[in-house]
Amino acid sequence: MEIASEDRSPGGQYVLLFNGTSKAVDLACWTVRSESTGISAHVSIGTATPPGGSARLFPDHRLFGSADTVALTDRDGHRVDRTPRITDRTGDDQVWFRDQTGGWRFGRGLTLPSQVVDGRLAMQSTSC
Repeated sequence: MEIASEDRSPGGQYVLLFNGTSKAVDLACWTVRSESTGISAHVSIGTATPPGGSARLFPDHRLFGSADTVALTDRDGHRVDRTPRITDRTGDDQVWFRDQTGGWRFGRGLTLPSQVVDGRLAMQSTSC
């Protein structure tokens, strides 16, 4: 997860969701919510994320604060995941990610899976 502005995405932010299940997951209408800004955005993606694959989601506008807690809920409103309070105030190539033990870490150790599907985090959506 990148919450500081340094890359090409709107606001310099993105969320990377990894599918660790044995089935494809349809992320359409899942929600990412920033506790810092109070803004929610719906996942807008054209295909299901395959087993072992990831979805890299770019918000339409700045979504996260430089210190934030971010929650992910499925289309039925059930919380799937939540970060601890994370902070990123500099535009560098460090990101927040879960390490191999499942803990949250800030750094450069994230390796993208071979299957990455790009999508959007839409601030306004009428289809969900």
